[in-house]
Amino acid sequence: LQRTHLYLQKEVGIPAGLLGKVLQDCPELYGLRTERVQENIDFVVDFLQLSPEEVSGIIAKYPRAMTYKVEENLRPKLQYLRDSVGFELAQVRSEVVRHPIILGYSLEKRIRRRHQHLVRCGVQVKSNPVEPGVVKRSGAPRRVGKIGGMRDEQRSIELRSMLTPPDDTFFRRYRERNSVHWIAHGTTRYDPYGKQEEEEFSIDLSF
Repeated sequence: LQRTHLYLQKEVGIPAGLLGKVLQDCPELYGLRTERVQENIDFVVDFLQLSPEEVSGIIAKYPRAMTYKVEENLRPKLQYLRDSVGFELAQVRSEVVRHPIILGYSLEKRIRRRHQHLVRCGVQVKSNPVEPGVVKRSGAPRRVGKIGGMRDEQRSIELRSMLTPPDDTFFRRYRERNSVHWIAHGTTRYDPYGKQEEEEFSIDLSF
């Protein structure tokens, strides 16, 4: 532990006052060889062109990122944001520096799945916190006008807004343009303790 502690403080540049939080948030980091941690640091510095201050900031905010394997985890995620989401390298860098926890989301189960769903919904993922002329609003898309008699929705969201909501909230909020959405209503009858009762129900059968 002492070797890793000194390495993070002297070599990586994490302030001594933050090392306790790093250990608390990710004790696994202290179990890795310093050479392994340095390999991860070298990769993100090279890929994102990070400054020493930015690297130490990422580790202080989300130290678990430095426990992931480069080729199996970090590189595919960063490449996907650049090549598939369409971010410029500077935008990928900005997102990781501001919100390094995005490196903790699964590429297949979270990042790719949600991004492809948004593509089908006609919603673009943006790096900019606020687009010109758009009123920022957390949560559901902001309705801004009408097209063809139907309300049009804000068609872009931040990367962080794409990743953070739980699945039920995300997929309820963003529905595919050509999907069919309908609710089935009915009544169930059951006999608890010999007394017949009825209970209304509704099921979302959207597809």
